[in-house]
Amino acid sequence: METTIYFIRHGETLANSQRVLQGRIDTPLTETGKKQILKTCKDLTNMVINWKAIYTSPLGRAMETTNIITSYFPRRKPVIVEPLIMEREFGEGDGLKINDSNYRKLLYNEFEGEETEEEIIQRADTFIKKVLHDYFGKEVLVISHSHFIKACFMPYIENLRFDSKTQNGGISILKFNDFNHIRFAKMDINFIH
Repeated sequence: METTIYFIRHGETLANSQRVLQGRIDTPLTETGKKQILKTCKDLTNMVINWKAIYTSPLGRAMETTNIITSYFPRRKPVIVEPLIMEREFGEGDGLKINDSNYRKLLYNEFEGEETEEEIIQRADTFIKKVLHDYFGKEVLVISHSHFIKACFMPYIENLRFDSKTQNGGISILKFNDFNHIRFAKMDINFIH
């Protein structure tokens, strides 16, 4: 039996468009972000996915993305609001403009109150195990955030780093043969260093 987890990054937000670090702060989707998610819905239709549940982060941008998806696929339930899949806590970095200095501080855990790489990877592992336990042999959709999605894939994709770029509305896929063995990992990214 195969368990497939489809990860979707939320659509572009106001903070994304303004190049602002956005961990737990929240800004709404832009019109571009809404269009990105409608395109994602079309891509999901072409993939013929039969998901049994949708997990969503409780942050507004993920909830807004989930609402667009569930409007497009009205019979796809249940929707599970899952705090484990929230974006990484950026601490004092939240809300700062993205520039070389601030991004370097983020990558090297130099902001006060920032969640460490180890902490977010552990949180991601806890979530993956939860899905494998609750939906073994099924397909699920996960609406989340850039750093959380990367943390889910880091054990399976060599050289993946938190500064690898992910697409808003991008679909990334993990497939498991059983509870411990990954069969397939494909991440929608611009580049891997």
